[in-house]
Amino acid sequence: MSLKRHIILFVIAICCSSQLFAQPSADGLQSGNAELEGPKQGDRWTYELHDNITDEQKDTITYTVVEVTGKEIVARANARGQRGQQTIVFDHNWNRIDDMVWKFSPNDGEDVPKSLEPGKEWRLDSTASNMTNGTILRGSMGARVTGKETVTTKAGTFDTLKIDYKIRQINTKDPTKSSETTVNMLYAPTVNRWVQRHAIVRVEGRLRDDTTLELVDYSRKP
Repeated sequence: MSLKRHIILFVIAICCSSQLFAQPSADGLQSGNAELEGPKQGDRWTYELHDNITDEQKDTITYTVVEVTGKEIVARANARGQRGQQTIVFDHNWNRIDDMVWKFSPNDGEDVPKSLEPGKEWRLDSTASNMTNGTILRGSMGARVTGKETVTTKAGTFDTLKIDYKIRQINTKDPTKSSETTVNMLYAPTVNRWVQRHAIVRVEGRLRDDTTLELVDYSRKP
């Protein structure tokens, strides 16, 4: 699988990276009881994917929790414009571990910590191994909570925390092949996921993708 394909999976298929264990934070944005209870089988979130380069809606993607065990959360991603579905395995902070193609060590690093407030920062180095062709990507990620924002989508109006991620990945077999991804995520404690996510991907310095995923519907089991 190509580096470009991995990046698309990273930006689109995973987007389950807004965590379900956010605790009350000092800035006043708080999680309700449903969030503190964690994910349940059948919880789902639906997003519209917009291509900002062509100004087109490209797809509708639904993420559904299939199973929750003592160590893992198993989710299913269905894209309307594609056949089949993708199974993604996370730990209990929604760090991605395995998505049927890539296995991450220790994980993909794009979690949301248990407490959030403006100014909070975190970093992680990780490795992604392709289970079909042996490609290994070494990555580094830095994230920062940059503020608060109220946003309205088709799913409603939400008070959110804005989290900015910067990710760099290098192919270990050919260090000249690298990618840089910036992600601006708006995380809503009441949804216990992100409600809007803007990602820009550059491969070897050239713009490859500029996309936005926006929440249009969701449901959580009581």
